[in-house]
Amino acid sequence: MKADKNTDIIKLILEDHKSLKHGIKILKSEDASSSEKQKALRKFLDDLQIHAKVEEQSLYDNVASTKEVRDSVLEGYEEHAIADHLLNQLEASDFEDGWDEEIAAKAKVLAEVVEHHVEEEEEELLPEVRSAFAKHELLEMGQIYAEARDKMRSILRSEPRTERIETQLQH
Repeated sequence: MKADKNTDIIKLILEDHKSLKHGIKILKSEDASSSEKQKALRKFLDDLQIHAKVEEQSLYDNVASTKEVRDSVLEGYEEHAIADHLLNQLEASDFEDGWDEEIAAKAKVLAEVVEHHVEEEEEELLPEVRSAFAKHELLEMGQIYAEARDKMRSILRSEPRTERIETQLQH
């Protein structure tokens, strides 16, 4: 989804959640084959990494000092850290060269952690943000989010490695 000036951050986050939910469904499925899960995991990890970093930079960092959303944001940071830990373990596993029970277990746990996080964001944090901020503020955050997400996606397309994204985020 390419954002325009009338796209608020909440709509953008919800759109990204759709892609994450698709990956969660496959990774948790008892019917999906190992090769389907392996393929889905690559996209899921890429989408998750982009979403989490951009969300932290454009939403969490901008609203964390607001009393109405502070607790939800702090929980969100912690859930992102847990997901990031599992993401890094999976990246280090060379799962693209093979799929085993350990990788499958980590992928499923990551999917469950992200599923829980997405549900909490949609039920608690995003409604709190919508209530606490004016429409123009949500639109401004949406622009920041969309630009950062587009930049990270183009980096990922040029070199699909986690280290490249981390390097770019530091600049």
